[in-house]
Amino acid sequence: MQKPSRERIKYQKNKKFLLADLILWKEISGRRIDNCRFNRQQLVEGITVDFYSAENKLIILVSPSHRGIIVQNEVLISQYFESLGYKVLRFDYDSVLNDLDTVINEIKVSSQTIYSAPDKNQPAA
Repeated sequence: MQKPSRERIKYQKNKKFLLADLILWKEISGRRIDNCRFNRQQLVEGITVDFYSAENKLIILVSPSHRGIIVQNEVLISQYFESLGYKVLRFDYDSVLNDLDTVINEIKVSSQTIYSAPDKNQPAA
């Protein structure tokens, strides 16, 4: 599969985007979800993604809900990463801002199905 390009739209990041991005980052940074480490604005396979956990090959994309044709490119990007074995979650800004609990729960479920952190209470074998 040919690698699609993920050029950010040449729009200025508005307050809504920055707020959604920061809110989600606050919730997933510092190993807050199942002890998984996430990086922000990470280069993965030559494409910059919003959030990435290398431990479980989980990519999170946050996009405006009104981009029209760009949404099609986001689908191609998701298909590209999935063909390489990555799990991709896509959320729109409004979901992050208005339904954060559902977004976090979906991230938790995805991280658990891909990666299980070792139990800290279990003695080493």
